[in-house]
Amino acid sequence: MSEVKRTMIDKAPVLGIVKLDYEEATEESSAELIARHAVTPFVVYDPSFWQVPYRSAIAKAADAERIKIPTAEATRGMLEAAGRLDGHTQLIIGDCGYMWASRKQLYGRTCTPTVTSGLEFLDLALRISNLPVGIITWDAKSLAPLLEDHPEFDRLRFVSVSELPEWAKSIQSPSKYSSPGGWTKDRMSEQFGARLAEAFAENGTFRGIGILVLECTLVPDFRKTIRTVTSVPVFDLLHFAKAALE
Repeated sequence: MSEVKRTMIDKAPVLGIVKLDYEEATEESSAELIARHAVTPFVVYDPSFWQVPYRSAIAKAADAERIKIPTAEATRGMLEAAGRLDGHTQLIIGDCGYMWASRKQLYGRTCTPTVTSGLEFLDLALRISNLPVGIITWDAKSLAPLLEDHPEFDRLRFVSVSELPEWAKSIQSPSKYSSPGGWTKDRMSEQFGARLAEAFAENGTFRGIGILVLECTLVPDFRKTIRTVTSVPVFDLLHFAKAALE
């Protein structure tokens, strides 16, 4: 191999993804997914979205419920997973926005820059506009307690997607994507669009906001749906990471 080609490979960025611990989670890399022609419904794991290779590590004991508190076991799992990616990637992200709850224990512990959640853009959003900031989250009832001590909590507006039927199916039965009786992203988009139209209506939750922050890492898949309803700027972790490594 020529020195020029070797240098290009050495400088190619690699993304690290810390994953929730759930039944169907795997630590496959983007290369392994491509090799077995895997179908990945959401862009967070889609090699064609990232355009750069990625590695992943499961945060043991950090499931969807325990990261919201977070428990000591969940935080340790995140630290261990990030540690296995540290030094082998150029940027580490979390695959669930609620990982933000462990940020104080995680940040500064890795050499590789680590960003757990799109919620890291919340302070920026509040700083650059005097309007309310909208947050699209999986479940506002779980998120609000994590933010209630924020000095500008009264400027935050929340919309949840977890109770939308097709979104709930995508989590409860992920393997039934586009299968008979299963769930589809088209129906997810329809339900999400209706929820947003309601939120941006005259008396809606998002009426008058200046910026949208996406907590849930499934929501970036539906930015086109957002654009059918509003033109406000949208901050999300996945597109930030994508831009940072390209």
